[in-house]
Parts: sequence; C-alpha cells; structure tokens
Amino acid sequence: MASSTDVSAWKVKELREWLDANDVPYLKSAKKGELVALVESARAASAKSSAAARVEPSKMTIDSLIAWLTEHDVSLPATRQKKGFYVDLVEKHASAPATSYADVVAATSPTPTVRKRAAPSTAPRSARPASQRRSVVKEKAKSASPTRRRSIRRKLLDMPSDDEDEASSSVSRPKTVSPGHRRQAPSADAQTAGKARAVFIGALLLAVCAGYISFILIMKYRSG
Repeated sequence: MASSTDVSAWKVKELREWLDANDVPYLKSAKKGELVALVESARAASAKSSAAARVEPSKMTIDSLIAWLTEHDVSLPATRQKKGFYVDLVEKHASAPATSYADVVAATSPTPTVRKRAAPSTAPRSARPASQRRSVVKEKAKSASPTRRRSIRRKLLDMPSDDEDEASSSVSRPKTVSPGHRRQAPSADAQTAGKARAVFIGALLLAVCAGYISFILIMKYRSG
C-alpha cells in the first residue's frame, strides 16, 4: 500500500479496501476523487474523535480552549466569552460525526444551476396620469387622417386638465355632444298626436270649470 499520509496516491483498489476495513459506506460506481475525499474525511473524523478522547475541556484553561478551537477551524466571536461557552464548543466539535458519503459527493460534484422563469405579475396596472394620456393622444394625432384628427381634437377638448381633475369631485363639466349624437326632431305624426292631446286636456279643463260655475250659481239661486 502507498504512503499512509498521501491518500491521493493510493489506487482505487486500496481506497476501497480501506473503506471496507473501516466500515465506511460508498458506491461501487464512485470515482477515485470521490473515494479519496471519503477516505480523507473519515480519517479526519477518526483523528478528531481520538483527540477528543484525550481532551478534557472542563480541565483546560480558556486560552487552551481557544487554541484548540482555532486549530480545528471553529469560528469564534470577537469578544471573549466565559469558559463554559468554549467548553461547549470543544465538546460539540470533538464529538462531531464522520462525514457521510452523500456529503462528500455533494461537496465534490458541481451543483447544476436551474434558472427559474419569473411568474407573470398579477398586480393591476396603474392608471396613467392625465398628462401622459394627452401626450399619447397627441402622438397618435400626428399620423392620423383628417377625420381622425378632428375626433381626437374633440376628445382633447373634452379631456379635463390636471387642475380640473382635482376639482372634478365638486364641479362637473358639461359634455359636448357630437353631431352624430344630436337628438332627432319629432316626426309629423308625433307632433299631431301631441296637439290632439293638448286640445283634449284643454277641453276637459273647460268642462270642469263650467260645471263648477254652474254648481255655484244653482246654490246661490236656491239660497236667495
């Protein structure tokens, strides 16, 4: 077998034999780089556990605890803490479990990046200000036909300004009626029917008045 310190120089067969001897699970289809990383991780975990068996954090000083944590690449706060804080960190990292095969493969294999398509926005569109609406209408009016320009000009005249928009809640502006929407004159039959209705109502009113006057005269005659 190759040198015990240079794991990368081992053959695939030697790596598999070492993993089998130390009861470290691995895939049969694993490549040499994955096996090397798995062996190094298992050896580091074994060395850490053996060192933890010799270390008694409760008997160590704060400086010794800090030195141990620094050697094992444990991040520490900038301010000095109490001894119990460092004792807990040493016990935690000294008894850390060995790295699994899945963790090694995940660390050595590149992770594919998946691009997520942004979902369409469902927020309602904000209404354009009156000034922007007028500018859009003006741009369309430049390339429109003469008839289209006249209709757009009428729309611009009917469109309220910024000041009128603020006061539209209290004062309503009269709308201009286009020639196509003007009220048509009544027909001859409608005029004749209206006149006949007016004559009938007038005759009815006269008959009521005459009856009322006759009633008053009769009452006066009887009383006299």
